Amino acid sequence: MKVYINTIKKLIPIAWVTFLVIGFLDFWYLEILDTYKVFDMTLKYLWPLAIIFSIPLVWWIIDWYDRFKYPKYRVIINSLLYSIIISFFNFMTLQGHVSLYNRIIGNQKEVQIEGRIKEIEIERKIFYLTITCNENSNEIILKVNKENRLLKKEGDDITLKLLKGGLGILYKK
Repeated sequence: MKVYINTIKKLIPIAWVTFLVIGFLDFWYLEILDTYKVFDMTLKYLWPLAIIFSIPLVWWIIDWYDRFKYPKYRVIINSLLYSIIISFFNFMTLQGHVSLYNRIIGNQKEVQIEGRIKEIEIERKIFYLTITCNENSNEIILKVNKENRLLKKEGDDITLKLLKGGLGILYKK
């Protein structure tokens, strides 16, 4: 039994890094994505998973500290600090996993969005379009890669053909 536990302890960091890489890469993979809806869904329903997924890694860190015979108070303080940091990273990568599941699960419907660009925010190489739809006056915030900027300005009319995934999140590959 101890052999299995030691094997699991060795695989925990590898599994966590794989989880992070898949989440981060998938989130940046898409050309256009409704990031507000992804963040909202992750914040409403999946935040406990970020904490639960941090437990094995914190367990591994505590075991690592015990090997070097650190004082108990230091182990407790460091494990609390690491659990907060790890939970934050897990929360950020869960958004990428939500985006991935949105593309895999259910029917993928093609949707045409018509509206007016209300605002354009540029952050590093990515910019965010806030579009007010013509049909129902709802606002949609889309993350768009800079290369695919569509050469539009605030106030311009825009028409986009996007896919609506199984979770109801808009995206374009």
